[in-house]
Amino acid sequence: RNVASVASYPSFLEIAPEPFTNEALTYYLNRIHQQSNKNKPIKQVILDHKVIAGCGNIYACEALFRAGVLPDKKVKDLTHQQQEMVFYYVREVLEEGIKHGGTSISDYRHADGKTGEMQLHLNVYKQPVCKVCGSQIETKIIATRNSHYCPVCQK
Repeated sequence: RNVASVASYPSFLEIAPEPFTNEALTYYLNRIHQQSNKNKPIKQVILDHKVIAGCGNIYACEALFRAGVLPDKKVKDLTHQQQEMVFYYVREVLEEGIKHGGTSISDYRHADGKTGEMQLHLNVYKQPVCKVCGSQIETKIIATRNSHYCPVCQK
């Protein structure tokens, strides 16, 4: 089908900039400081593609682990440094996901039938114990998604 204009699909116009672009951090910080996001858990906010593009559930869990931030922590309770760390770790995890060909948790396959290998590098998502401290990984539902986290490494 021939698409005359991306304007024909308004939801595309609301997607945040790619996290690898120069303007992405400023855009993200402006969006999380909006009144509508301040009282939401950071996990819910970074899953919103109007805030940061491309961050799905697995990578959100992993980025928050690396940032040392609990997934249910409210945006308003994060320091500026934590807010920036979350962004940088989302970008880092996405870069690693691309490098490793994606995450093949269940039946995901590339067009050539091969699986991605990012699942071999996950610290908390569907892991029994934390790879850093050995504590039991806990799961909580946030914004209808399972959120895996380490109660010791994440505050």
